[in-house]
Amino acid sequence: MKISTLKKILSSVDLDEDIIFEITKARKIKSHGARKRETMFLSKQLRQLDLGSLRMAIEQPKEFARGEALRQHRLELWRDSLIATGDPMVNCLCALNQSFDRQQLRQLVRNARREAAHKKPPAAARSLFRLLAEFDLQQELPAVSGAS
Repeated sequence: MKISTLKKILSSVDLDEDIIFEITKARKIKSHGARKRETMFLSKQLRQLDLGSLRMAIEQPKEFARGEALRQHRLELWRDSLIATGDPMVNCLCALNQSFDRQQLRQLVRNARREAAHKKPPAAARSLFRLLAEFDLQQELPAVSGAS
């Protein structure tokens, strides 16, 4: 974890300024023995505090990152299944929300297939992914059913 990220997390928790200073100082120490002494000193100081809020502040960004990674994987599965199956998945996606432009979706899928067949950079596949991501922000896409 970067020191700037650590400072941001520690500032969100109501810790004593001395403890925050000691934590950042310990992160900067390169010598193994000195770092070990500083860590032991810090652990003694931290044992006297309630660390529930600190644990929550550290875990919260990890949970957000996990959720965002799952979202990205779900969108990739949608994109890949759209490219692989074509119109049936386009119809399924349009059935989820009537605001989707069916013609634009079909054209992006067609272009993505053509790019893949001709070993070209996946510009249309990226555009399709961005379109799915925009839609997902408005209304969460379900897990892909019938993905091939």
